[in-house]
Amino acid sequence: MSYGLSGVRNGSPQRGKVSLPTSPNCTNKGYGGANHEGARRERSSSCSSELEHSNLFVGNLSEDLTAEHLQEAFAANGKVVSCRFFHGSLRTCALVKMETIQQAAAVVEAWRNQEWAVKFAEEDLKTGRKGKGHDGKETPCNNLYVKALPAFINEAHLQAAFSKAGKVLEMKILRHGKKECAALIRMGSVEDAKKAVRMLRGTTPAWATPLALTYKDRSKDNLYVKGLPLDFTQERLEHLFGGFGTVRRCRMLPPPATAEHCAALVQMASSREAASALEALDGTVHGYEMQIRFAEKETQRPEHLSDNIYVKGLPLGTPEFVLRSVFQKFGTVMRLKVMEPRMGENLDCSALVQMSRVEEAQAAVQSLNGESLSVSLPIKLRYAGKDQVPGCNLYVTGLPVAIKEAALRATFASCGEVARLRLLSQSGRSETHALVEMMTSDQAAQAIRELNGILPEGHYCPRLVVRRSMAQAKVLPKKVREQLAAHENKLTKEGEGSTAKLYCIPRNAERCMELKVHEAGKTVSYDSVGPFFGKDGCKYISVCPSLVTPGEFYCVPYDCDKVMLIDIEKDTIKQVGDILAEDKVTKYATAAASQNWQGRIYAPPFGADRVMEIDPRIGLVREIGNRIGRPDKAEWWATVSSPTTLKIYALPWEARHVLEIDPVHGGQARKVGPDLGPASGKYSCAAVAADGCIYAPPYNASKILKISEKGEVSLIGPDLGNENEAPRKYSCVCQGVNRLLYAAPLYADRVLEINTAGGMSGLIGPNIGTGEALYACAAEGADGRIYCAPLQAHRVLMINPVDHEVEEIGVDLGKEDEKYSCIARAPIGHMMYAAPRNARFFLEVDTKRSFVREVGKDLGAGKRKFTAILPGKPPVVQRLESEYVGRAGTEPLEH
Repeated sequence: MSYGLSGVRNGSPQRGKVSLPTSPNCTNKGYGGANHEGARRERSSSCSSELEHSNLFVGNLSEDLTAEHLQEAFAANGKVVSCRFFHGSLRTCALVKMETIQQAAAVVEAWRNQEWAVKFAEEDLKTGRKGKGHDGKETPCNNLYVKALPAFINEAHLQAAFSKAGKVLEMKILRHGKKECAALIRMGSVEDAKKAVRMLRGTTPAWATPLALTYKDRSKDNLYVKGLPLDFTQERLEHLFGGFGTVRRCRMLPPPATAEHCAALVQMASSREAASALEALDGTVHGYEMQIRFAEKETQRPEHLSDNIYVKGLPLGTPEFVLRSVFQKFGTVMRLKVMEPRMGENLDCSALVQMSRVEEAQAAVQSLNGESLSVSLPIKLRYAGKDQVPGCNLYVTGLPVAIKEAALRATFASCGEVARLRLLSQSGRSETHALVEMMTSDQAAQAIRELNGILPEGHYCPRLVVRRSMAQAKVLPKKVREQLAAHENKLTKEGEGSTAKLYCIPRNAERCMELKVHEAGKTVSYDSVGPFFGKDGCKYISVCPSLVTPGEFYCVPYDCDKVMLIDIEKDTIKQVGDILAEDKVTKYATAAASQNWQGRIYAPPFGADRVMEIDPRIGLVREIGNRIGRPDKAEWWATVSSPTTLKIYALPWEARHVLEIDPVHGGQARKVGPDLGPASGKYSCAAVAADGCIYAPPYNASKILKISEKGEVSLIGPDLGNENEAPRKYSCVCQGVNRLLYAAPLYADRVLEINTAGGMSGLIGPNIGTGEALYACAAEGADGRIYCAPLQAHRVLMINPVDHEVEEIGVDLGKEDEKYSCIARAPIGHMMYAAPRNARFFLEVDTKRSFVREVGKDLGAGKRKFTAILPGKPPVVQRLESEYVGRAGTEPLEH
């Protein structure tokens, strides 16, 4: 991007034909002949040896002079690095920086006694320079202060410049006026800060103003004032301190109810101005006693163990489901709230995130703090006007708030000539709209066809600041604790206190099963709920969460005719949409929600012909695209949504390639990656790892399948044998707290550990193979371990990711065939529950005591009863307390 003339401050008069004074020839003896040549050289050499800078002051300039004219005039004596004009009411002057001190001295000597007044700038000749400590020396640290920035600068510009020197952790733009601003930047280390100072000090980046950098010590220019009258105003405070320099900002602090005086914080433009104000004003001023001292440095806050996270630096308008997908890599997101800023000119916002465990929160903080988050929302185009009549005028929505007219014009220029363009920005809105007029209606129609749904140029990708929320460390007020306790007692009497629900998805069962868990009494009760599906056929085998409406989950039809919607917030279960693929027995196996702004759900064909699309916003269910399924073939099974490419990937069962579904382009599907051969049952499960890649352990395939963050398909890891040598190896995978993936053995002998950090993947734990189908489900417990309910195995399998250990726990559950095929953590307490497949009872796993038991009433000898178990919402009292803590912890992180 370009922001004006390099090295020239915008706002100078228009260029024109300017008459320059004749530049004297430096090699000519002139100015009185040869007798003065030695004297001039002596003065020039003496001057250049004493000075430490090459800055020049040039006076008596005409108003229509530009930087090019100065560069041309001084070219005979050296190179002009930067130039800055000052236009006053009576005269115009400039500050010019030459490349070397010797060149600056030559210019001064050459232009002596000419029309322009040229001399060395006097400010830098002082012994104590601006921007440094009291001893004139800089104290290196990783905090930088940047000044002389243009008003239109944003964090993306600074990020691009300073990331070349190292990692940028935080930044804050200080907007003081309409023409200039400053910034505070915290680098990843002191060495990175030193490198930034060396690289950027005095340079002219793209925004055409030389940077001025100093190590920022906040205690030098921040003052704390106390002893002020209660009726003292901020205007009077700013006027009082304005006599000693520039007041960057000041704020009156609200006094306690019984206080007789109030206090304030004042930040001056420099430490010298702050010291002058302190010396002059400390004591009795205007009849009242005022005490002033330097503000104390911010002390490091203690790190409290908490599962609450505070996030700032998010692009304005970040959807909650996009942020949820980022944190879901580290565990279960209990609740999430994006908070829009109060100030309309901000380009970022913040959020509160609560993870299910402290370890998950810690992993998220360590991984995400200082990283970039790119929120790429597609452009939406339509014809302008209420009736949207086709013509030349277009109405554009979904643009980033930081987009510039030049970037948008360049985007539309690919479809034709842009006649007019206008950005419609509105304070507080999470996106920018625009009106675009093309030269012809055909060009406008082409823009709608080609640009609708694409990602705009110049989208904003700041650095995140992720830390633990301070709210969890606070003690709730006594009155609030009493209110919560009373409310809990009332709900307990009504049977709705410390209870939570889980929902079991029917495979061959007639209806869904609602499992109610009572924490206090450690009892379990359940009942059939929802519509009646009949006795025959396999209804559903998977569940997919909606990223648009939290609490909604969709089950795609396997043998039945319609999609099922479970709303855990409203506690409702129903079928939605039209009947699909009536002529097919098996239709769809799995689905995944796209992580773009629409959040549509896509299911690849298993026995059906075409891709199915679900729009949770309007409840639309339909089949889309061309027929890609083959007759009598089970094509694709496991489906995963990529958080990096924003596309859906379906893993082949009998198909030969991975299927890629592009939500941005209307669910367009295509086959990608290498030919994986004719084998049946290649892959049956997959997971997104912390590195943003997708990994699938082999079922009948021989190697692990990986889909990179760029959508590239490859096979990795050891050869585990083909379908003839080692069939049906793994059918479930789960991410551990160490960010590695673990696949429990089905017919394999050992657990497969997939190293997502670039290391070697391999088998861990003892040999537990028996020639039977051992485990078909896995889930993480409250203690950070992974638990697998037995299919034909006798006991529960526990995987410890931290120690890389595997062991069987609990009682022997016997030789019953296909006991359990789904397991989930309860929304309350530390219990886990497995729904019966062929078993007669539910299975309860106490992760605190490693205790396993069968619970509930006998469900009979039915086969393949349930295929998935879905945790419901947390208990009422737990949600109320979390909401209070969330409101108490919304304070922003200070720089």
